[in-house]
Parts: sequence; C-alpha cells; structure tokens
Amino acid sequence: MFNNTLLFNKDIDIRLMEKVEGDSMIGDHILDGDYVMVEPQQDADNGDIVIALLNQEEVTVKRLYKKDNRITLQPSNPLYKPINTKDAIILGKVIGILRRFNGGKK
Repeated sequence: MFNNTLLFNKDIDIRLMEKVEGDSMIGDHILDGDYVMVEPQQDADNGDIVIALLNQEEVTVKRLYKKDNRITLQPSNPLYKPINTKDAIILGKVIGILRRFNGGKK
C-alpha cells in the first residue's frame, strides 16, 4: 500500500531542499543531516518552521514569530537561544523532511 498523493502532488511547489546541520530543531524532530523540503515564499505565519537567510550568508531553519517589525527565529532545542532580528530574509516554509534510515552511512 503506497499512496503517492503527497510525493507527486502538483499543488505542492518544492523547488528547494536544504540539508540541516546541527541540532537546534530536534524538538521538532528535525535532525542533523536531514533534508528539509521547502515551499518558496517570502512570508509565513507565526509558528511556521521556515528557512531564513541571516547576514546575507547564513541559512537557518527555525520557527518564525513576528511582532512589531521584528522577527524571532526560535530553535526547538532549549540549549539554543532565539535569534531576534529585523534583517532576516524568509526564503520559504518547511513542509516536510527527508531522512536516511541507515544513519547516513553509505
């Protein structure tokens, strides 16, 4: 029994996959080495998991919260601090993950 509705759904626009480095999102089950599937968009709702560009060079995966022209990029691992900024650029909303089952071993 295999349902290919999600994998081949023409209504989902996945043009970007980003490899996750680090453990800042383990509370949302996004692990080091996973690939996040991203629907490109320049904005997202509070609480959405997004990928964002920081300082024109660093890409990060975090939960987005907006308030008073500032955004907070919130990690789900309590060992990391939130990023509060005005300058992050939202690249897209995370809509899924791809993970190798063999622990990344080839």
